Amino acid sequence: MSLPIKMRNAADKTDLSLEEQAVLYLSRIDLQGGHAEEIRGFLRDHASKLDYHKVWALARMNLVSPLLFRNLMNIEGIPADVMNGLKEAYLITLKRNLVHAGETVNILDLLREAGIDAIPIKGSLASEIVLGDMGLYPTGDIDLLVRQSDLGRAKSALLNTGYTEDAARSEGDLLESSYHLIFARDGDVIELHWDLLKWFFNGSPDFWWEETMKVGYEGQEITLLSPERYLLYCIFHLFTHRFAPLKFYLLITGLIYRYRKEIRWDRLFAFASQHRMIRLTTFTLRLLHDFFGTEIPDECLNRDILGYGLLRYVVVSGLFQEMKRSYVRLAFFTILLDSPLDTLGVLLRRILPLPSEIRLRYGLSAGSRKVYLYYLMNPFLMMIKKR
Repeated sequence: MSLPIKMRNAADKTDLSLEEQAVLYLSRIDLQGGHAEEIRGFLRDHASKLDYHKVWALARMNLVSPLLFRNLMNIEGIPADVMNGLKEAYLITLKRNLVHAGETVNILDLLREAGIDAIPIKGSLASEIVLGDMGLYPTGDIDLLVRQSDLGRAKSALLNTGYTEDAARSEGDLLESSYHLIFARDGDVIELHWDLLKWFFNGSPDFWWEETMKVGYEGQEITLLSPERYLLYCIFHLFTHRFAPLKFYLLITGLIYRYRKEIRWDRLFAFASQHRMIRLTTFTLRLLHDFFGTEIPDECLNRDILGYGLLRYVVVSGLFQEMKRSYVRLAFFTILLDSPLDTLGVLLRRILPLPSEIRLRYGLSAGSRKVYLYYLMNPFLMMIKKR
C-alpha cells in the first residue's frame, strides 16, 4: 500500500547565503509542479545581489555543474563565462558517460554469456535511466552487483577479457572490509560488489536480489534494483560519504521522481527497520524535502529525529565549506543509527578497526606488521591529523 503524498512548505533557508540557496534551488531534478517558476522567481528577486561566479564555484565543489547548466540554459541574465563553464562540465560528463555506458553494457553482456546476473549501480546508466539525461551525473567507476556465489566466475570473466585486479590491495582484505573487488583496463575501473551495505547495518546480500525490475536500454534488457531497495542503498551511500557532495543527492531525488507512482513507502520503511536504518532514512528524506522540495509523504516527514536541526547544520557546513576532519564528521553522523549500541560499535571499530581495514586505508601489503603500530598510535593520530 502506498502512502498519499502531500507537499509541505519548504523549510526556512535563511541560514544559507544567497549563493548557497541558489545552488540548492538549481540542483532540483524535478522541474514540474511549479518548481521551475520557483527557481525563476528566486533568481529574479535576487538578481542584483546574486554572485553567479560564487554559485558556479559551489556547483563545481558539489559536482552538480551539469545539472545547473540544464536548469539555467533557458534563463536570461546569466554571465556568459558562467554558462560556458557549466556547459563545458555538462559536455565532459556526457562524453565520459557515453563511453562508460557502452563499456557497462559490454560487461553486462559478457557476464550474461557466462551465466551471471549483474545489476549496474549508480553510474552512467542511472544517469540515463533514472535522471533521463546522460550528461547530468558525473561518474567515475563502473559499479556492478553480482551474487556472492557468482563472484569467482565474474572475476574470471573480467580477467579473461583483459581486466586486471588492483595489485595494491589484497583480495581478502577487500572482501572482508569493502565487499567488492576492483578491476581496471584502459582507464576503466570496475568495482564488483556482492553486498551493498557495510557491516554496521543488519542485512543479507540476498536481500538485493529478492525483488528486481527490468528496464529497456538501447534495445537491451537491464536489471535494476527495485525502487525501495535502490533508495535504501543510495541513502546508505550518502551516509558513508558524510552527506556530501550534492551529486550524491541527485539519484535519490531522481528515483523518487522517476518512480513516484511505484514507490511503496511503507515497504521502504519496513526495509529500513529490517536493516536498522529507520533514523537514517527519515533524516535523509527530511533533508531532501528541505533542500529540494522533494515530494515526501507526511507520514514520513512527521517522524521525529532528535537533534535534526544540529544534524542539518553539520550537513550544510560540509556541502558549502571545505570538509575538514571528515572522519570526525562520520563519527558524528553515527548517532543516526537506530541503536546507541550500534553507534558505540561503529565508534569502537573506528578506533580499533580490523587489520584488513587498516591495510586498505593506508595501502599496506597483506600480512604487513605495520597494522600493530597503528593500534598503538591511533589514539594519538586521531588527535593530530587534520583531514
